[in-house]
Amino acid sequence: MPAKIEIHNTLKPARKIYAYVDFEDLEIVEKHRWYIRKHQGILYPMAHICNRSFDTKMTSGAMAIGRFLVNPEKGKFVSYLDGNPFNCIRENIIVTDSPNTKKEESKSKLE
Repeated sequence: MPAKIEIHNTLKPARKIYAYVDFEDLEIVEKHRWYIRKHQGILYPMAHICNRSFDTKMTSGAMAIGRFLVNPEKGKFVSYLDGNPFNCIRENIIVTDSPNTKKEESKSKLE
């Protein structure tokens, strides 16, 4: 059974919303404050992530849990086999060369 993490909900009506990750990813995911953000009409669990590269340039930006966990190459897309970006167990996350149309077909289901 995957681990459940609470996502900060700014939507109305306010209610508890959770995302699911593998237990081995729980410690690193819990270091960030996750919130809900709409991107291209789909809700995602996101966090503001800061990274320091080898040349000491600081980069930062909003990143979905799935992308954070698999860290794909630049230009690659992250998709979810079941179409649910709140189901972030690794066996549900795939990296592709193009956007997955499944995401548009099945809008995020919040549990």
